Amino acid sequence: MATSRHILIPTSHEISRASCSQQEWLSQNGLSLVPVGPLSPVLRLPLRLSFYFPLQVVREYERAIVFRLGHLLPGRARGPGLFFFLPCLDTYHKVDLRLKTLEIPFHQVVTKDMVTLEIDAVCYYRLENASLLLTTLTSISSAIQLLVQTTTKRLLAHRAFSELLLERKSISQEIKVLPLWGDSRARLELRL
Repeated sequence: MATSRHILIPTSHEISRASCSQQEWLSQNGLSLVPVGPLSPVLRLPLRLSFYFPLQVVREYERAIVFRLGHLLPGRARGPGLFFFLPCLDTYHKVDLRLKTLEIPFHQVVTKDMVTLEIDAVCYYRLENASLLLTTLTSISSAIQLLVQTTTKRLLAHRAFSELLLERKSISQEIKVLPLWGDSRARLELRL
């Protein structure tokens, strides 16, 4: 198989290019540093769109936690309203602050007089410190579920079955408000 050899002779345009810097030549000829090829428009589209939308809207019941290059920005969470972020450097996560319900599945509790009960509960919780919760917990609902289960087991294991039936209201008042991470609170309704 024969190979052909070509001799490249520099043109006057290439000679003038050598006299100026590479950045000046690129700007003079309307070129950018983005790769050229069939995927070029696809690669440039997200970059262009991100520069057009650096403002985001956060609703009244949401807060936005902004991370710059992976680090939490100092100060409190952004919102409600418009907030500005740098598209190439920042990422943000919206956290819903409305009251949420969580149904705790049946779990067994052994009382002081060795009676086994199956208890389920409904937990109402509201997040207050969104940035603390987002940076410390991966799954808020599973953490709250486990916390409620262990708290009910601990409180009910020290009482007899007859006490549980007679003092149902006082027990509910005792575990009515559970302190969670940060300023968040949970309210618990037991179903015996």
